[in-house]
Amino acid sequence: MYLPLPSYAPATSFNAILQTPSQNSVETMDTPPPPMFVQWTVTGSHPGTSTVEDDEWFFSEDDDILGVSRRKPVKRKRTKASQSGSPSTSRRTAPEKNDVCLKDMLEMPLDALFEIFSHLAPADLLQLARTSKNLRSMLLSRKTCFLWKRARNQVPGPAVPDPPDDVSEPSWAHLIFGGPFCYNCDAKGATRVDFALRRRLCKTCMAEGLVISGKFQDKFPEMPSAMLDMVPYTNVGRWGSGTAGERKYYWGPDIHNMYQDMVIEMATSTSSSDFYERKVSAAQEAVASSRRFDQWVSDVALWRAENIKAAKSMRKDEITRRCLAMGYDSADLESSEFSKLPAVCSEKPVTEKAWSCIRVKLASWLADARQKRVHRLRLQKVEEIYDNLTGSFVPFQLCYLPSATRAATLPCFQDLMQKDPREEISNSLWDEAAHNLHNCLTEWANETRERFVAMLPPGNYEPTLPMEFTSRNAPAAEVQAARKSLKTFAGPLELAISVFSTDAGGMPRILVGREYCNAWRGTEKGDIPKDLKFKFYQGGSDIAARTVTLAGMNPETTTALMMDQELLYFQCTECNIDKDKKCAYLWRYWVNPSPAHHHPLSQLELVDLESVTLLDVEEYETPRSYGWPIASPECVLCNRCGFSDYKESVILEHLHSAHGLATAVEDEDFFRRSHPGHPQEQRQAGKLIFQSSEPEPVTAVPLKQESSSSATDLSASP
Repeated sequence: MYLPLPSYAPATSFNAILQTPSQNSVETMDTPPPPMFVQWTVTGSHPGTSTVEDDEWFFSEDDDILGVSRRKPVKRKRTKASQSGSPSTSRRTAPEKNDVCLKDMLEMPLDALFEIFSHLAPADLLQLARTSKNLRSMLLSRKTCFLWKRARNQVPGPAVPDPPDDVSEPSWAHLIFGGPFCYNCDAKGATRVDFALRRRLCKTCMAEGLVISGKFQDKFPEMPSAMLDMVPYTNVGRWGSGTAGERKYYWGPDIHNMYQDMVIEMATSTSSSDFYERKVSAAQEAVASSRRFDQWVSDVALWRAENIKAAKSMRKDEITRRCLAMGYDSADLESSEFSKLPAVCSEKPVTEKAWSCIRVKLASWLADARQKRVHRLRLQKVEEIYDNLTGSFVPFQLCYLPSATRAATLPCFQDLMQKDPREEISNSLWDEAAHNLHNCLTEWANETRERFVAMLPPGNYEPTLPMEFTSRNAPAAEVQAARKSLKTFAGPLELAISVFSTDAGGMPRILVGREYCNAWRGTEKGDIPKDLKFKFYQGGSDIAARTVTLAGMNPETTTALMMDQELLYFQCTECNIDKDKKCAYLWRYWVNPSPAHHHPLSQLELVDLESVTLLDVEEYETPRSYGWPIASPECVLCNRCGFSDYKESVILEHLHSAHGLATAVEDEDFFRRSHPGHPQEQRQAGKLIFQSSEPEPVTAVPLKQESSSSATDLSASP
């Protein structure tokens, strides 16, 4: 509730408020007494607004300059000793000591006392002034102003600026060094000093107490808007990021106090124009000086950051020196992970006590870091040997190899990988491991194949031949025989009924035939988790056997490639019942589980393309992203040099131009390979739309069929 303006001062104009009435009119009017207003100014109590008593700055018990208004801790209730009288149960009091009281300190000579105080920091002087009334009176006296100035000048870093004219030295020290306490509610968290408002404010008080200039008339309708010129403002609001903007925010109590001062001035002074000019000038000076003080805060922050960086560097150098003396490697000490350790990135100096506390932890971390680093270096050596060997293999055989990470666990490398990290491995040992790698890969591939062949349903499968990896540098006849063995290289795992599944990211993933063998290499890298386990999918195998049988072939001898080359479409008669337009899909589509299809296998039938009317054929389209084609999960590779591309036509042209082949055979001269752990999406995405009868002439869509033979004529290829 704001006090009303005097009756002789109209509220319609601010100039009328400041207008001085004539002498006669004042005598005849009933002038109200000066109003009482709250002791809450822009800076709190300071020498400019307080009275002088005994040559000291006077501060009442409610002043916030020294934090005395904060809530004091509750005293504990004194407990009485036991009344039993037993000497064993009664509390024994400690012998009296010669306690030193603060009152004795004040009996020291002032020169000695001031010399001691002159070495204190501003925050220490503030705490000292809060200890007793005598020290408070001494430190707040104008005669001890030099102590505050000397303490302020001794602060390290950029020089602390002198306080403004309207702020005393103790108030200035409290504002800057008094701690992150809100001037309004004493809550913690007021880390920012608002020099324009001369106070620290928490987020809550800023939200409740700050008044934006545009809403001044809404909150203070009885006050003239020109009065804001006499009140300092800040450009940092409640929801800002801490940086100044263009809006003006005023502290609500400052507006209230200025209104009260204006009322008093109107009631007691004969000239109000000087009052307005003084207040406007003071407000402008407060806002202008705040820019300089904010720049000092930025300089201090930069100085502190540089000091912290230098201190951290010195600490790390000292720790590095000590660790090198203990025998640890500089490669581990120079790593970024070591620099981020809490024991290393601190800015505190390394003392003997601190070193004794962190030495054991650092030694443990460095031992683990050495183990990981040496393991990583040895794994790189294994990958180098592995790539040199497998790079010379016939390209299709790479689909049946393990990853380099898994190759490091083979018997030829296992002992070397498990050696002590402090032990060097000679080149002769690496050469011996490289010599035995070929045999280890052959044994691993055959053991892995037999383990998964045992999961297939019992049947009269053709005898499996050992999986032998052949180098392209071998004799031509041996290399050509290896290329021709691609169709049956994995034995029963090449069959169409060889269906395996796993859950990757909560979605079932189905791999058929060679796709599963190709996943052996990718189970350690790529988007497949390391602990992913594949299992035989009986339901998918039964569907594959059904489609093979409908195609008139034997499930125990028909490979997935043979089914792909037939380009046969199958339909579910239950799904297509009473439909004018019926749909049919390639065999791989039915092998993958679909929640929309739950009919028995007996409803699955082969579509006779000669007895139906074709309406449309939907083929696989390469996914596109932002208008640009992205890489397909399936590529085509040359089986002679390993050249790959996502388009079959490019590979056929490569075989014709680079290797002089007029006719190329799939799974001999070239082959398809999906990314490890992914199915061949191109061969399961075909969709056929047809009609079973022709009630009226319908334009048929010609079906693009591939030849059932395994040979492709390249003479007409581009």
